[in-house]
Amino acid sequence: MTGYLVSTNLETGIQHEQMGIPCQDFVSCFETEKSMILADSDGHSDRRCFRAHKGSELACQAVGQVLGRFNGREEMLKREILAAPDLILGQIERAVLAAWDKLVNEDWEKVPLS
Repeated sequence: MTGYLVSTNLETGIQHEQMGIPCQDFVSCFETEKSMILADSDGHSDRRCFRAHKGSELACQAVGQVLGRFNGREEMLKREILAAPDLILGQIERAVLAAWDKLVNEDWEKVPLS
């Protein structure tokens, strides 16, 4: 998909700065042939969630993976969502959570808790 300009901005909030934690939010834009997928994720804003910034990034990746599977089938997906929104969006939600869980587990294996 061409002809669109996307701009995002994330900043570390003052409370995060005061707590000494990074911005835990993340945003991604994925382009397919006929669509643009914008995903954003909000971290926990909790010092105990020391990898929340990474979890937010992985959540956005999961959205891109799942919705990217519909490349070329966007109209079919649109029709299915309009016909049964709770069913289809529930399936997408579960698929995103499963993809996110897989990405988190892979990240833990690469960078274990020390």
